[in-house]
Parts: sequence; C-alpha cells; structure tokens
Amino acid sequence: MSTYIERMIEEQLQLRERLRKLEAFIDTPKFDGLDELDRNLLRSQSWATINYLEILAQRIERAD
Repeated sequence: MSTYIERMIEEQLQLRERLRKLEAFIDTPKFDGLDELDRNLLRSQSWATINYLEILAQRIERAD
C-alpha cells in the first residue's frame, strides 16, 4: 500500500474518532447549555466532518 493511502486511512481513523467525540458531546446537557450560535457551529462542524469523511472514503477507494 502506498504511503499517501496509508496517511489518508490514518486521517480517516482520526476523523472518525473526533466525530464520535463531537457527537457524544452534542448529546450532553453541557451542549444544551451553550448559546445557540455555538450549538449551531458545532452541528455544522459535525456535518462538515461527515462530508469530509465521505470524500476521504471515496479518495481511498479510488486509490486502491
């Protein structure tokens, strides 16, 4: 396997973990205590991370 593919796979694993933690935080009372703008920004970050993961998966698949 090529080095750049390995780097993409590692990045994918790290992003999945960050997304898991962010989604877990979104389900907490602490998140509910944030102001509306901060909650919206965190939700947007979650959606952007999901999109990023989807793109990364496609790149990895095409590189195989």
